[in-house]
Amino acid sequence: MNSPASETAIVIGSGFGGLAAALRLRAMGYEVEVWERGQSPGGRAAVFEQDGFTYDAGPTVITAPFLFDELYALFGEKREDHVEFLPVKPWYRMVDWNQRSFDYGGTEAEVRSEIAKFCPEDAAGYGKLLEHSRLLYAAGFTRLGDQPFHRLSTMLKCVPALLRLRGDRTVWQFVCRYLKDDSLRRFFSIQPLLVGGNPFNTSSLYSLIHYLEIKSAIWYPRGGTGQLVRSLVALAERHGVRFHCDRTVTEIEVQAGRVVALRAGAGLRKSCGLVVANNDPPDVYRRLIAPMHRKMWTDRRLDRLHYSMGLFVLYFGTDRTYPDVAHHTILFSERYRELLDDIFKHGKLADDPSLYLHRPAATDPGMAPPGRDAFYVLAPVPNLKTAIDWDVVGPRYAALILEQLEKRILPDLRSHVISHFFVTPHYFSDSLLSAQGSGFSISPILTQSAWFRFHNKSEDVAGLYFVGAGVHPGAGLPGVVTSAKVVENILLEEGEKVNNDLYDANQVLARHGRSFHLAARFLPAQKRDRATCLYAFCRELDDLADGSENQATAKAELLTLRSALPTADRPACRIYRSLGLNDDRPVDALLAALANDTGPRSIQTKDELVRYAHGVAGTVGLMMTEILGATDPAAGPHALDLGIAMQLINIARDVRDDSRLARIYLPQEWLPHGITAESLASDPVSAWPAVRQSIQLAEEYFISGFIGLHYLPNESRRGIWLAGRVYREIGQEILRLGPTAVLRRTVVPKWRRITLALRCMWSPFPPFKNAPDTGHQARLHIALGDLCGRHPPS
Repeated sequence: MNSPASETAIVIGSGFGGLAAALRLRAMGYEVEVWERGQSPGGRAAVFEQDGFTYDAGPTVITAPFLFDELYALFGEKREDHVEFLPVKPWYRMVDWNQRSFDYGGTEAEVRSEIAKFCPEDAAGYGKLLEHSRLLYAAGFTRLGDQPFHRLSTMLKCVPALLRLRGDRTVWQFVCRYLKDDSLRRFFSIQPLLVGGNPFNTSSLYSLIHYLEIKSAIWYPRGGTGQLVRSLVALAERHGVRFHCDRTVTEIEVQAGRVVALRAGAGLRKSCGLVVANNDPPDVYRRLIAPMHRKMWTDRRLDRLHYSMGLFVLYFGTDRTYPDVAHHTILFSERYRELLDDIFKHGKLADDPSLYLHRPAATDPGMAPPGRDAFYVLAPVPNLKTAIDWDVVGPRYAALILEQLEKRILPDLRSHVISHFFVTPHYFSDSLLSAQGSGFSISPILTQSAWFRFHNKSEDVAGLYFVGAGVHPGAGLPGVVTSAKVVENILLEEGEKVNNDLYDANQVLARHGRSFHLAARFLPAQKRDRATCLYAFCRELDDLADGSENQATAKAELLTLRSALPTADRPACRIYRSLGLNDDRPVDALLAALANDTGPRSIQTKDELVRYAHGVAGTVGLMMTEILGATDPAAGPHALDLGIAMQLINIARDVRDDSRLARIYLPQEWLPHGITAESLASDPVSAWPAVRQSIQLAEEYFISGFIGLHYLPNESRRGIWLAGRVYREIGQEILRLGPTAVLRRTVVPKWRRITLALRCMWSPFPPFKNAPDTGHQARLHIALGDLCGRHPPS
C-alpha cells in the first residue's frame, strides 16, 4: 500500500455513506475521486422534482446529528454554519387500526404520558424497556458501532455481552417483555422496518434505536435531505474531492488478488489501489468482479442471502394544505404479524398495507409551494423475488393507497391531488442497483449482522472496502454514515503497517488461509505474528511452484532459494529470516519437495504419498514447534503427523483442481486401473474410494498430532487444536457430502467453524488439556526412512 499522500482513492457512489467516506479519506490525506452513476450526487438521497413540487427521494430523518457534525469538524468547520437542522415534533405520530393516535417523541415523561393513554400499567414497563435499550445502545452503538467486524475474534469478544443483553431474542420478544398493550407493542417494535427488517425475526439489538432517538432526538435539514447532500458535496469540493457524475463503473480490475483499476463506460480506465464502494455489495461482487477473484462471495452464496423487503413509494402534491398532519405519520393496518408474513415470507402484495406518510412542510414550510402540500407515502412490499407486474399493478396500488389515506388522515384527498408519481422495487434494482430491488440491501437478521454481514473490508479483494446499508453496522442514516468511520479505522490500523512484511503476511493469511486465520487469533501475539509470517513464506513458495509457466525455471529458483535465504532482499527471504529458526533441516526438505512438485505428478503408492505429505506439510509442522516454544524433542514427530494429516485432507479436497494441473496425488494403487489426469478431471467421482481412504489415513495422523499438543506451552495449544480440528472437519464434511463432494471445493460451514471457535475459547476443560502421553506410534513413520523429524526424533 502506498502512503495516503501519493495514492488516489476512488469512492463508487455518492449516497450518504459514499460522501462520508470521501470526506474521511480526504481528511486522511488521500486524493479522492467520487464516481456517481446518477446525474447528480445523492444516491438514495436523491431529489425528485415535478410540477413545482420538490420531494426527498429517500431518508426523511436525522437521528444522530453528531455524526454529520464530525464530518465538518474534520476540516475545522461547523455544520450549523452551512446547513440548519430543525427539530421534528412529534417524531412520529402512530395511528392504530382503531384510529387512536400516539405521538411519539420528546422527553421520557412525555412518552410515558402518551403510553398512559393506551395502558397505564405499561408506563412502568416502558422505563425498563428504555433502560434495556440504553444498555443495548452502549454495547452495540457506542462501543461497537464504528469498530471493524471483519475479524471473527471481534465478534467472539462481543458474544458474552450480547447474550447477557439477550440479543438472541427478536425485537418483538424484546418489546413484549415490557409492554402488554397490543397497539403499544406494535408502536415500539417498528424500528427494524425502518432499516429493512421484520420485527419478528430481527435481533433485539436493533432496539437500541429507541434509546438513540431519545438521546439525540429527531431532526430535519432545512431545505430537505437534498440540501444536506448539497452541503456535504460543497464541503468535499472545498477540500479537493473531485466528483464525476453520469459515470457507471463496469468493472473492478483485479490482479493477484488486489484492486488495480476501475473501468467505466466509453473505454475509461483509471488505475487505483484503493476503492470504497457505496453501492450494494451483491451488485459489486456479482457485476463488477470476475468470478475467478471471488472465493468467498460466489454467485451461489449471494443467492442464498436473505434480502430486505421492497418499497412502493408514492409522491404527490396537493392544491391545499393539511396543517394538522404531522411530519411523520405511521398508519397501522389491523393485521400486523400476518401482514409482515405476507411481505417477508409469502411474497404477497397486501391490499391493506401499513403506511409511512412523510409531510416535510410540517417542520419546514419551505418544502411545499405556498398554499400547497407535498407528501410521500411508503408501503413495504415484496421485493423482486416475487414476480409482480408493477407496470400493471403500480397504478392500481397507488389508487388504493390514496383511497386509504383519504379515509384515515387526508380528507377529500383525491380531489386535491394535482401531481403524483411512484417508484417500485424496479427503481431500486435498476437505478440504485440493489439486489432483488430490496429497499435496504440484506435483511438485518442475526445471522446477517455484525461479523455475519458483508464486511467493510473485502475478504476477496485487497484494496476494496465497503460503506452503506449492506455492511456493518447496517442500514439507516446512523449506520450508513458510521460505516465510513469503520473504513477509516481499518485504514488507520493498516496504515501503521505500510511496507511492513508482517502486514503483508497478515494480508496473505486473511485472503488465503481461512482456517489458519481463525486459529491464529488464539495464539499469543508474538507467536501469532511469527506463525503468520511462516504461513506467508510457505504461500509464496507454493505460488512459485504452482504459478510459473516455466517448470524448469520454477524448479531451479526453488533449489537456489535455499542459499539466498540468509541475505537476499526479497519478501520470502526477509520473512524467513524474521522467524529466527535454529534448525534449517525442515526448510531444506520443504524446498526440495516443492522443487519436485512444479510439473505433472503421479504418486504410485501410499508410502510415496506419506513422504510427499511430509515434505510439503510435515516440515511446516516441525518449524511451527520451534515458533510455538516446544522444547521437548518428542514434540517433533507429532507435529510432523499433524502436518501430514492436513495435507492428506488437502489432497482429498482438491482432486479435481489438481488433476486439471496434471497432478494426481492419490496413489495409483488406490485408483481404478489406467486412470489419467485427463480422465480424472472429467470424472472426479471415480476417485471417491481413494478420497475416502485419504481421509481415513489422515485420521490416524490427526490422532497422533492431537496427542502431541501437550508438548506445547499452554498458551499455544488452543490455536493449534483449532487449526487441526477445522481441517479435520473438512474431511468429515467431505464424507458427509459423499461422492459429489469431489465436484467442488468443500468448506466447513460457517456455523461449524464458529462452534469450534467457541468451544476452543470457552471450554473449561479443552479436549487437549489432559491428553494422554501414549508416546508416538513408530508405524506412522515407517515410510519416511531417514527424513527429518521422523520417529524416533533425531
